Amino acid sequence: MLHALFSSNRPVVLAILAIPAVLFGVYAYTNAAPAEAVAGGPLFDLLEKYVLNIRWIHLSLGMAVNIFGAIVLNRISNRHEYCSKENYFPGLLYFFFVSLDPQWIYLNPLSISNVLIFLAVRRLLAIHRVQDTAGNVFDAGIILGLATLFFPPLIVAVPLIWLSLGQLRTFSFREWLIPISGFIIPFIYAVVYYWWYGLSLNYDEFTTQLNPSWGNLFGGENFVAYGFIAFSILLSFIGLGRFISSLSSSTVNQKNTRIVFMWMSFILLILYGYISALSIDIFESPIVMAAQFSIFGSIFFLIEKRKKIISALFYIWLIGAIAVFLVV
Repeated sequence: MLHALFSSNRPVVLAILAIPAVLFGVYAYTNAAPAEAVAGGPLFDLLEKYVLNIRWIHLSLGMAVNIFGAIVLNRISNRHEYCSKENYFPGLLYFFFVSLDPQWIYLNPLSISNVLIFLAVRRLLAIHRVQDTAGNVFDAGIILGLATLFFPPLIVAVPLIWLSLGQLRTFSFREWLIPISGFIIPFIYAVVYYWWYGLSLNYDEFTTQLNPSWGNLFGGENFVAYGFIAFSILLSFIGLGRFISSLSSSTVNQKNTRIVFMWMSFILLILYGYISALSIDIFESPIVMAAQFSIFGSIFFLIEKRKKIISALFYIWLIGAIAVFLVV
């Protein structure tokens, strides 16, 4: 039933996510405390100081950000036809992936940065065949600047702006300069705010040195979690293969927007490697890989052949996600 429902073209099905959101939220509130945000930037520090000290607000904001991210990613997928047809698997898969651990449901820098990356990419994808792109690329710069202030390691993802411009537009020196001004503006405001109120801006958050410390994905020897991740990766690779093969039969616009998503996936993979190698242990690091699985996994679950097997695998994945949430 759920497989058929989310493979349909009815946006209202995303409202169903409110049910697991409430159930997961109640479970997280009673069984898990928020994880320490060791990589939070200046803006997240302010949230922790003035807003997140109330636990139910911390949790509610986290759930809201996760659901909003699921909706934005799903809209990007449907708008630019990443899958073979309109569907709402990306939102469902994203929500469950970023909810694999009860502590991930609390507001954290990675969930916020994920959403901001989606919003930046959404603005960049809108520049195709647009006469004046200044507003879009400027907005993308501001959004990624804000994302970096929430999660400093995200600075490695900033080149995504110019990779997208190179794919979607012919070279224009003016267009390539505009995102820089947009990116800098949030930092100017942050420095002025901290100076005006006499606060101390911790620059170490932007200068953490690489020191390989891979650790465990979820902590401990949780074979359920590792088995689920391995299963998810397998499905993603199959979906990725079909995504790449679709490029040859795509229109120019479809091909360009899909390649932009490939660039985003590659940048996020680099980001995952980078934060995994930091001397600090970022507990929520797998969250940065949620977008790739959500899109490529959706492509897999939409395969028309052997529908009963595909549907069965979908339910196995869903049960696995819930099992990981309960046992990690």
